[in-house]
Amino acid sequence: MMDFSKVCLILFMFFTMSRIFCMECQGVGHPNFGRIMNEYLRKLNPQVVVLMETQISGSKIDKAIRSIGLPYSHQLEAVGFLGGIWILWKHNIHVKVMINHM
Repeated sequence: MMDFSKVCLILFMFFTMSRIFCMECQGVGHPNFGRIMNEYLRKLNPQVVVLMETQISGSKIDKAIRSIGLPYSHQLEAVGFLGGIWILWKHNIHVKVMINHM
């Protein structure tokens, strides 16, 4: 059985090598969200971004996603102030959503 630190290291290496940026972020409704996220993306240059626990829904989603600047996305809206998952990706990546659990 692998210990937790080895699992974390393997996951970090996978995400780093795969250029996937995954983050739990509860501040996507904040006015500075787009600016701050763009700083991360400029430094890390990921191909895919996964944001969890976004906690917003409706038209606010579109505004926040536009502020990030990645051309493609798929979202599961938050229910009230719980949940929310967004996947965003660049032109050179092909993403196919197989199942969308609500």
